Amino acid sequence: MTRNLRLVVLSLIVGVAAWAPRLLHAASLRVVVAPPHAPLLPVLQERFLRRHWQARIEQRERVDRAEPTTQTMASDAAVVKVFIDLQTPGWARLVFVQPGGERFTIRDLRFAQGLNEVARETIGFVVDSAVDSLFAGLQFELSRNDAEVALQKAPTPVAPEPVTPPARPASPVSVPVPVVRPAAAVVRENAIATPTPARWSRYVGAGYSASAAGTSGLAWLAGPSLLLGQHSSRTQTQLEVGWLMSTPISGDVVAGDVWGAGGRASGGWRWSRGAFAFALLPVRVGVEVLRVNPEAQTTGATAASAQTLVSPLVGAAAGASWRVGGGITFMAFMAADVDLRGTRFTAQNSGTTQTVADVWRVRPCATLAVAWGH
Repeated sequence: MTRNLRLVVLSLIVGVAAWAPRLLHAASLRVVVAPPHAPLLPVLQERFLRRHWQARIEQRERVDRAEPTTQTMASDAAVVKVFIDLQTPGWARLVFVQPGGERFTIRDLRFAQGLNEVARETIGFVVDSAVDSLFAGLQFELSRNDAEVALQKAPTPVAPEPVTPPARPASPVSVPVPVVRPAAAVVRENAIATPTPARWSRYVGAGYSASAAGTSGLAWLAGPSLLLGQHSSRTQTQLEVGWLMSTPISGDVVAGDVWGAGGRASGGWRWSRGAFAFALLPVRVGVEVLRVNPEAQTTGATAASAQTLVSPLVGAAAGASWRVGGGITFMAFMAADVDLRGTRFTAQNSGTTQTVADVWRVRPCATLAVAWGH
């Protein structure tokens, strides 16, 4: 059983390490906006930041409508390209190019009221949905030939709506009621629902945890761990499950080894600034299971048979994280756990009970991890 658990934990760590470079590379975007439209940039950047996508935004005065199907460079082989063409009044043409430049998606969005706030949020929503569907494993629907034909048809410019002055009231008692019409946002081919921003980002990670046992016979309890969590802009919850690797107990009377597993659930508040975030998790509960295999070292000493100890834990934690792009985040946590039961190992030596290891009731802990999320 011990060997199987170790193999599972090691497989998880190797799997995350193997996939991390691919995920970092696959979540790269190159976005071209023409002509420049400064109010649109924060909308796109907010969505890219929320998704942990690494994006390079380029603004141009104009873009050739055939460029998405003609400009394919070797450096873009693993990059999703997005062209936001605002050159036709009243329209926004969004062209998505799959890595490799062989599959495409084209969306024409009509905005009768111009590029107001509703239009900018709609563009951000369409970009978010199309790119996320690609990362989820879907393929863009158009081949290169189909995309070339579609790009030759330019959207029809939308003439500004005439402004009609309000009619004079027939009498002082008759007051016209103004009619407020929302800005129109019509999407050709596909209807787009009202954009709803995502509230939670989820992540999974692998790392290494250690807690101080605080005794000369048993100094540390440490091993690999798996993290599952989610966070919003203000709160964070996390589950950590770890394997405590076999640790020797040194002593003059009794020696041996101790190993086990533990799990902790925590929650609290989160603050972020750019790629960096800080979390304060005052609610932390868990359990630790230790298996002890003692061995007598001196004549007259007797050690109990192998036993399993289960200890409930409560505590608090604080941590910091650094998002490097592509959904990859480096995380570090410091915590203090209180052992509600107490963990103490004893042995009989010539009829006298002696303490071999008395683990601290309050144990400082640290965890370093690499996580991936969206």
